[in-house]
Amino acid sequence: MSPIRSLPLILGLAGCVGAGKGSVLDTAAGTVGGTDSGAVGAGDDGVGGSTNSDVDGDGWLNPDDCAPEDARVHPGADEVCNGLDDDCDGLIDDGDAAVSGTFPFYFDRDGDGFGDPESPIDACAPPLGTVDNGADCDDTDGSANPAGTETCGPGDEDCDGLVNEADDSLVGTTTFYLDRDGDGFGDPDAPVQACAAPSGAVGGADDCDDADATVHPGAAEVCEDGAINDCDATASEATADCPGFGGTIRPGAADAHFTGTYYEMHGGRVILDAGDVNGDLVPDIAVGASWATTDPRLQHQGAVYLFTGGPRGEVPLPTADVVLVGARAYGYAGAAVAGGADVDADGYDDLLVGLPGEGGGGSGAGAIALVRGPATGLTDLDGATLLLDGAATGDNLGTGVAFAGDHDGDRLPDALLAARRADTGAADGGAIWLVSGADTGTADVDRRALARLDGTDGVGWAGEALTSGDFDGDGQADVAVGGPGAAAAGKAWVVYGPLAGTLDLADADAIVTGTADSMAGRALCAADLDGDGHSELGVGAPRASAGGSEAGGVFVFAGPVAGDLGLLDAPVQVRGTAGDRLGGACDLRGDFDGDGAAELFVGSGTSIQRLGVVDVYTGADTAWLFSGPLTGVLGPADAVHTLPGGDDFGHALSFLGDQNGDGRSELLVGEPDSYAGGYLWLSRGF
Repeated sequence: MSPIRSLPLILGLAGCVGAGKGSVLDTAAGTVGGTDSGAVGAGDDGVGGSTNSDVDGDGWLNPDDCAPEDARVHPGADEVCNGLDDDCDGLIDDGDAAVSGTFPFYFDRDGDGFGDPESPIDACAPPLGTVDNGADCDDTDGSANPAGTETCGPGDEDCDGLVNEADDSLVGTTTFYLDRDGDGFGDPDAPVQACAAPSGAVGGADDCDDADATVHPGAAEVCEDGAINDCDATASEATADCPGFGGTIRPGAADAHFTGTYYEMHGGRVILDAGDVNGDLVPDIAVGASWATTDPRLQHQGAVYLFTGGPRGEVPLPTADVVLVGARAYGYAGAAVAGGADVDADGYDDLLVGLPGEGGGGSGAGAIALVRGPATGLTDLDGATLLLDGAATGDNLGTGVAFAGDHDGDRLPDALLAARRADTGAADGGAIWLVSGADTGTADVDRRALARLDGTDGVGWAGEALTSGDFDGDGQADVAVGGPGAAAAGKAWVVYGPLAGTLDLADADAIVTGTADSMAGRALCAADLDGDGHSELGVGAPRASAGGSEAGGVFVFAGPVAGDLGLLDAPVQVRGTAGDRLGGACDLRGDFDGDGAAELFVGSGTSIQRLGVVDVYTGADTAWLFSGPLTGVLGPADAVHTLPGGDDFGHALSFLGDQNGDGRSELLVGEPDSYAGGYLWLSRGF
């Protein structure tokens, strides 16, 4: 019944709507833009929208309005995120490139709920794999995000810009312990929390003395240092470990310490086995102090302090059994000393003493004194058995001395006397005179010389080091001369005996040339190490670089020593490590461990600072003892003993004949800095 009653009204409305035509709104008819397509069929009540109607009032008639009942939707509308086709182009939200009002989303590749700030995307709804924040600092690691926990590792797990120890929220650290003495064992009272061991810290906390690198668990006992070096050892166990020395021999364990004062300056610049000067069958010790002043009127006259009978404990140099003193100011007596030879066959060994600041040949001509044993008390070197003056002003005769075996056929040792600044072959090339050990009196060295060797390298300083041996195995004594300045590299020359006449060192039977700036020939030492009748020659080159910058080394050449040689031709090479300056002193004539094999005793020191006519070699602080037989390339780590000391320790050193009756050699080391003088260690087993 209802539809029938409504029919007149519907028909009336239809006629009313159909009355208007055109695309412009007819206000009388109530129509808007759009094309009238004809009468609306039955059922068109205006709500469904006739072709002319704008029911939603958005200014668009059907059919152009795709949503006639929604005023938000019509052609030209802004496409926004709402699930509608706002602009009637058939595209909705993200499907429409013209959409606006989108939201930023960020890809979350690691699925931790935090997006990559470097990969934003704008959309109405989150695309697959995105989140609504860009707070992740590492989108490849699901454990690294603002909600993460900072742990030890390479990443910033909580994204606060701080990594590991820089982040106060760090968890999972390891406990380390400071190792202040660098022995590899930490102080249990100094823990440090960190991800990795900080500089100066280790993982173990078992050091019992973190101020002493020689004290730690398992440490080798350092005898007579007043400490139990192994933290796990008892006092009785430590004592049991010390029948002799350990690997490190320290000044505190010395059996004698020679001490000086201002008046014994440079004591220990020379220290050596002087032989048996007083005939008691106990080796004597000579200590040269070239700057000593025993008479206040004679500054730096120099002195040699001779100790007989086996000194022990603290031994002031002025308490020596014999003191040989220079007679003139700035004579520098004791700049060089040689002993252990009996030149007159009377049963007492004799001494050669260099006085490079004295000399009748002119200022700084130099002189040498031969003092025959026995000697007693205070002796003025002007009263020496033989006193020879340098030949010319500035020669500095006495910068080197050595006994050289018999060259004149009298079966008595002769003497080598060096003036390293002599100009006979080249300016400051150096010269060496051979004189008879049996000679006596006072004269110019040229008048008494049996032979002279002239250095031909300018500023070569030939005679800086001297030694003798039988380098060609013919039974006749030969000589070796060192010149650390030669050719800006240093050289060592070997001249076969017997010496006679004048010879240029350029014509020597063997010439060892150092590498650039190596100071080869700063020290020389010789001995027959293998018993084949040929002496081996050790050449010290304290600035050689084979082991690193200024590592230094001693290069040992097997006899026969002949021809032109380089340092690296040596079959035995003892090389220091960078900065060691090993090779400033050496000795091959001793057996400290009593095994019958000769050993190599080596000191350090290189740089030359000229003070008057006497040079001081600085940079020394260590000596090393290498046990025989010596083979191949060796380094400080191969030393059976290391002897560390203070400034200039090891500048001079020497083996000493057996003083304590055990058949073994003893050790002497000079330390001229701080008036220390030197040290004596007696062998005592291992």
